Amino acid sequence: MDIYAVILTEPDVAAWERVREGWPGEHIILTDRIAFVREQAVTTTHDVADKVGMNREGNVNGFVLDTAYIAGWTSSRLCEWMEKISARSRRQSV
Repeated sequence: MDIYAVILTEPDVAAWERVREGWPGEHIILTDRIAFVREQAVTTTHDVADKVGMNREGNVNGFVLDTAYIAGWTSSRLCEWMEKISARSRRQSV
């Protein structure tokens, strides 16, 4: 399981719709520019960016970060979501 941060340089409704469709139940959209997705398949940041539309066809501006190692202080909403997703992954891998 990998969690990716999807960061848009400008708000884009179509990009968030692609996130909702591409990762149903496996995403959290925090703001009009920031979301996190959980990808179950082995993939790359480039693959996630393509799925969101960050390419010539989709014309979405932004970038994707792999969150393998993160640190910081943030809202309880994001922390709770990441804990829930991590617990779900542990149950599936057993």
